[in-house]
Amino acid sequence: MKQVSFIILLSILAVFSSSAQDNVRYEGSVSAFGYFNRGSGISVHTSHGVRLANDYLYLGGSLEYIYEQKFQSISYSAHAKFYFPAKTSVQAFIGAELGGRTYFLSMDSDFIVTPAIGILFNLNDKYALEVSGRTSFDMYHSVPIVGGGLTFRF
Repeated sequence: MKQVSFIILLSILAVFSSSAQDNVRYEGSVSAFGYFNRGSGISVHTSHGVRLANDYLYLGGSLEYIYEQKFQSISYSAHAKFYFPAKTSVQAFIGAELGGRTYFLSMDSDFIVTPAIGILFNLNDKYALEVSGRTSFDMYHSVPIVGGGLTFRF
């Protein structure tokens, strides 16, 4: 768990140190994901941080509540995304989250890595919709969680 806390602390410091740059703006999002293997499940995910490097890069932190058939958990992660091309109405992105997950019944915690890929549809300068797929790897399961979802970005 110390490694997870260290990664989250580094991401927070990166966000605050980058906020002094030009072209930096706040970005938040709320997502709903469905998971399709290892039993079905759903999650509610939120991420908050900054867009920088002329809107090519997002850095922030995320929190996710996951409900699976046998487990309920919460994950907390440092979150990064790279958008291409920048400042267009439709953008592709790749991203990753590094952090931890705590299971409610057992109170076990583990390290997680969650890569994602998707398409962003900018509705205007402030709002967008994302459609994405993601896979969550953790220490306790030999099969990763695979799913997809819809994100409202503000």
